[in-house]
Amino acid sequence: MGLRSRLFRPRVLAVVFGTYFAVILFAAWMFGTRLEVPWYGPELSRWVYMTYVVSSAVFLCGSGLIAFKIVDAFEARVREVNRELGKFLWDQGIVLPPGGSSDPPAEDESADSEESFGADLEELLEVLGEVQTEAVQEVLVNSLAANRTADPVEEAQGAMMQRDLLRRRAGLRRHEDYLLRFLVGPVGIAAGMLGTSMIMLPATDGMLQSNFGLNTFLILGFAYTWVGLAAYFGASVLGVASSLRRERKERRKERKRRVQTSDA
Repeated sequence: MGLRSRLFRPRVLAVVFGTYFAVILFAAWMFGTRLEVPWYGPELSRWVYMTYVVSSAVFLCGSGLIAFKIVDAFEARVREVNRELGKFLWDQGIVLPPGGSSDPPAEDESADSEESFGADLEELLEVLGEVQTEAVQEVLVNSLAANRTADPVEEAQGAMMQRDLLRRRAGLRRHEDYLLRFLVGPVGIAAGMLGTSMIMLPATDGMLQSNFGLNTFLILGFAYTWVGLAAYFGASVLGVASSLRRERKERRKERKRRVQTSDA
């Protein structure tokens, strides 16, 4: 892992930009408390807070869309692994579909019935794979070992395939959680600004004019916070892209290794 990969990590970014936000807000607070006259009138303050509310809401919607795309992409790959695990259990005769038969529909049945059967079978395989864990795999291996008619080579190959699929699924879950952690910091900052701006918006005529130091602190602090938030979000997106690029390279290497192993 290179220097760039170590820098673009959720914890490192949180420390760097958290320090920036703390310094900016402290400086804005010190400046606002030393003012003797208001800097921002009611009308200007109202428009500024409204701008903060709208921009924060848009930012949160965009971040939510990115998070949804990450989850959807990884969940699709997890479901694919689950189907592979379920197919292995199905081939071992661990379970039968409802009705006790795994035969496809008869030729005289409608196309809708065939599609329904295929969808149900895919769902059943996925559920079978989803409940597969290391403990279940150990029990399955032991039960297959008790079967004297089973081929030891096939047993070993099946156990290796299961362990590989389980590791792949666990790796996908960890990578999904890792990528989502990039968005926690920017989303938390934007949510804080959204909530504070919504609270302060009705108070621009009264309370914030008598407490003009607080008003100036919030307006200036949030203005410079938006600069840092844009940089924080950009660095987080770069971190997500870099991590996905590394994972894609590792996946290609793993695929080549599997092909070489099967050829050997």
